[in-house]
Amino acid sequence: MKAHDLSIFCAPGGGPSLSFAGDRVADELLNGTLTVGDEQIGRVVDGIISFVSEPVNWPAADIAQLRAKRQIEHSWENEIYHAAEVPTRLAFCEELAATDGLILEVAAGPGGGNVAPVLSRNPSARIIVNDVSLAVLQLWQEFLRARCLGSELCLAAFDARRMPITSESVAGVSGALGFSSVSGLDVFRETYRILQPDGVVFSDEMVVEPDDWARMPSDRRTEWEASMPSLTLGAGPLLAQHGFEVVSREFVPGRELVPDEGGLPRDAADHGVTLHIVWEYVRARKR
Repeated sequence: MKAHDLSIFCAPGGGPSLSFAGDRVADELLNGTLTVGDEQIGRVVDGIISFVSEPVNWPAADIAQLRAKRQIEHSWENEIYHAAEVPTRLAFCEELAATDGLILEVAAGPGGGNVAPVLSRNPSARIIVNDVSLAVLQLWQEFLRARCLGSELCLAAFDARRMPITSESVAGVSGALGFSSVSGLDVFRETYRILQPDGVVFSDEMVVEPDDWARMPSDRRTEWEASMPSLTLGAGPLLAQHGFEVVSREFVPGRELVPDEGGLPRDAADHGVTLHIVWEYVRARKR
């Protein structure tokens, strides 16, 4: 990470600013500790800023398998192709690429969210690429360094429910299956906090088709909406609940869910309801 990126970060949840002690070369912070006063709250590991303890949700064997399968390379190509094939997502990525300011990609994971289609349009885009796993971000770093890509990227390992990002410092937030990858609803509250006034959110998620969901008994909807809010309600209503103005919300057809895929479709089938998954594309603005 670059030294000037340090001002973006703070103690998780919007706390005090950080100090760095460690190795650096010119403007690059390489390895060291991040402190608030006398307390260490994070570190920099080979240029990646991290606020989590390893391992987090990705065992070493799984990371090795991702590397052996060249998953990051495939994700890069697939996401660029998919964005070009879906007009709504293409418009999202083009707007993100033209953003004059900092972008956060939430819970990028091995798929990378919208990082590839945005960088392919603007190689100098300023993006914080977030995931809770430092090991996943190290895979992205290997890929990007080998191809001299992402000169203005900052890879950051943290829990998106308590973002270590300064309030009102981000111009745009992107989530491609990102919001649903973070449990609970705190990620929406934190997204609102870190966005600048009039900052935008672009979300593409999988969600149960609303008309199908309306056919579920009300008590079953209530229970599932509490446990799986993003999948059952979609990001649009959840962003609205947290103070955002939903500017647009579009659905792209997906597929039918079959009962043996999990508890939700099985429960629906028990009540005579067939569920379909659709892609939900939301553009929202901080009021």
